[in-house]
Amino acid sequence: MRLNIRFITGVFFVLAVIISSCNSFKDEITPEKYSEVPKDIDGNWQLVSVLRNGTDITDYMDFKRFHVLLNINLIIICLL
Repeated sequence: MRLNIRFITGVFFVLAVIISSCNSFKDEITPEKYSEVPKDIDGNWQLVSVLRNGTDITDYMDFKRFHVLLNINLIIICLL
């Protein structure tokens, strides 16, 4: 009888934890209500500084020729 009460108490506790944890990870904003603001990033992008593992390596390599051209229809990465 004593083992039976412990088992029922344990099962009740596990079920209570499972049921209460389901609501804790719900998003406050549903995806249907979220809207992305359009951003215009078209243009010719160049590297100003380069970090590798937190270390600035801009002076060790020549990044002046590296460009990224972003257009609404295509992306071009080139070395000029």
